Amino acid sequence: MLNFYGNPVSPYVAKVHYLLEEAGIPYKYHEVNLSDPRSKAELARVNPFGKVPAIELNGFGLGESNAILRYLVDRYHANYLYPANLEDRAQVDMVTEFIQAHVNRWILPLVWNFSAAPRMGLVPDQAAIAEAQSKLPTGLLRLEQWLSGRTFLAGPEFTLADVVLLPVLAEHKAAQISLRDYPRLAAWYEHASARPAWKKTRDNIASRLAEYFAARR
Repeated sequence: MLNFYGNPVSPYVAKVHYLLEEAGIPYKYHEVNLSDPRSKAELARVNPFGKVPAIELNGFGLGESNAILRYLVDRYHANYLYPANLEDRAQVDMVTEFIQAHVNRWILPLVWNFSAAPRMGLVPDQAAIAEAQSKLPTGLLRLEQWLSGRTFLAGPEFTLADVVLLPVLAEHKAAQISLRDYPRLAAWYEHASARPAWKKTRDNIASRLAEYFAARR
């Protein structure tokens, strides 16, 4: 059984969580309390970098969300998400890396500062908000242009590139981002978010988040 270590606040954890559901991989979830030394010590045994998400399978531990995604699709033969053909796989990698560096990179600080930080009684970082709001539109516009004539992000079928974007773009309202200026991206989101595995993941994360914040009141 795959052991999956995470925390419901992390969108990086959400990516791995979603892949597990999308690919139908059985797993056992371990919630990591990063303020608890014992919980952190257990995580460090699996991921020496001390970050979530992390996984452990048969004594093999791995961290970093994109590395985990690639490992899991190969380990569990979910090749429809990560094609074996070198050129097709390279295109998935290209789009995934663009999303990570130019879209998710800027959505996440907005989600944190507009939504998570206030709920945790923390002061939002106005400089981080301003930087993200200035940088993000370029990435969104390029994705909007890239989606011309495409249903999915990196080929004719749903792939890891779609997995990487969906859980983060799902937070666009929390990040105070409107998709009305990006109709192709909005259509992609509507289509992708209707997938049953995402609905299951979304509801599961929402439940865990509610418990997480309730415990900190």
